Amino acid sequence: MHMITKFKAGDHKEWLALRHEYLGGSDAAAACGQNPYESPYSLWAKKTNKMPEFEGNLITEVGSYLEDFVAKYFTKMSDLKVQKSNYTWFNDKYPWACANIDRFIVGGGAGLEIKTTNSYENAAKFRNSEIPAMWFFQCAHYMMVTEKKTWYLAILSNSRNFYIFCITLDEDLEKPEWCDSLVRITENDVADLAEMEKDFWSHVENNTEPPVDGSDATDEAIKAVYPDSDGSDIDLGFISGSLIQLSALKDQIKELTRFKNMQEQNIKTFMKAAEKGHYAGYTVTYKVQSRTSFDYKALLKDFPDMGFDKYMKTTESRVLRVNKEGEQ
Repeated sequence: MHMITKFKAGDHKEWLALRHEYLGGSDAAAACGQNPYESPYSLWAKKTNKMPEFEGNLITEVGSYLEDFVAKYFTKMSDLKVQKSNYTWFNDKYPWACANIDRFIVGGGAGLEIKTTNSYENAAKFRNSEIPAMWFFQCAHYMMVTEKKTWYLAILSNSRNFYIFCITLDEDLEKPEWCDSLVRITENDVADLAEMEKDFWSHVENNTEPPVDGSDATDEAIKAVYPDSDGSDIDLGFISGSLIQLSALKDQIKELTRFKNMQEQNIKTFMKAAEKGHYAGYTVTYKVQSRTSFDYKALLKDFPDMGFDKYMKTTESRVLRVNKEGEQ
């Protein structure tokens, strides 16, 4: 066992400031490239104060209100008593990490993470006994920091379904009847998680960008980190490979788009005036849809003397364009 300590923040603002200085459980999946909504690059930008960290919204506030209910229902289902933790936990083996625990299991080497969700994508995973990666990494992170052998995940899904998952290092622990799924991990898995987190945190400490990954989250972070241009002109020889690959990919996308359009045209010309079609699990509809849009040009033509400038909104962003000599 290593030295495990705890600290209680004075208020929410102090807690947010403390959390900003460490890698918390909700950051673990993003740091390891396993969060569909956050990338290593966007998390790095937030930890280095290049863009603001997420501080919560109505969804998270509702989740906070429902936390007590989920904890009580977990106890009702499992007969395991839980205890609330109002501390931030640290382990000197992992100086970059902290853990804000929802509940500890009373009298056992285990903890409980509580989630509420209305995601239908997640609901499908729950029915197949799958744990979303970002929550799995969060629980594993808490096991790493607290050195507890087992972590339970209690989920209220769409306000109508309740799921309990178990992640454990205990080889002798059997899946309880009230548990939807038990996932076994090893000490090597925990060590791998620690190594990935440590590697990410080195980018934060050294203020060096982690690799990009092509995600929307990284796109938004790059916009925040480099919002303006300074008029300079630089040699791109060092990243010539990216230029060549980008050019080749654009050609492939153009050809694939043409091929996709051709297949759609085949289907349309075969269906002719038919509205629906079926084949071996495929359902195709080809029908008229209407869309209403605001015709700004027509409004200006009919009312040329009216001042609409105050209703116009101008936004600025940097646009990347890559042109190759000889290309149109």
